[in-house]
Amino acid sequence: MLSRKKIKGQVGEGLTWVVATIIILFILFIGIYVAGKAGLVKKIWDDEVRYVRTSDRVAEKSLNSYLLTMQDGESIYKVLKEEGDFNPKNGQFAVSIFERYEKDYPVKVWLGFDFEGIGSRKNDYFGVKPSGLRGGDINQRRVNFAQTNTHLNDEKYLALILMDK
Repeated sequence: MLSRKKIKGQVGEGLTWVVATIIILFILFIGIYVAGKAGLVKKIWDDEVRYVRTSDRVAEKSLNSYLLTMQDGESIYKVLKEEGDFNPKNGQFAVSIFERYEKDYPVKVWLGFDFEGIGSRKNDYFGVKPSGLRGGDINQRRVNFAQTNTHLNDEKYLALILMDK
């Protein structure tokens, strides 16, 4: 059986740890508050920018696998780089791979070519590149999206975009 002195010692030591933890948390919260008021902490959510651009590892791996797929003895990447556009065979293959994202997730998928300084163009398989703006002129808002780019040459790249619907 434990003596009273041992029990008092254990309670005292436990209380010491609890009080020390509370003091540490208090000092931590004061530091965060002061840094926030002094403008030392970067604002995480900007009121003007209402979208988040991220990357999607699964989509990136799917795009890389698609580009490394061999068709007629050549990789799709090499064909796209040489021809500069989808042909019926690799275009339909891309649709079969990436349409599953629209079925499984609430996203709009676009795969196509972007050009440095020119913008993008429409393609027969994924249509026009979707805009990041939704709503009318008054209630316009930006939506979240993930984008993966693969450069084909200095001016042109293949972009895969997954965007909230």
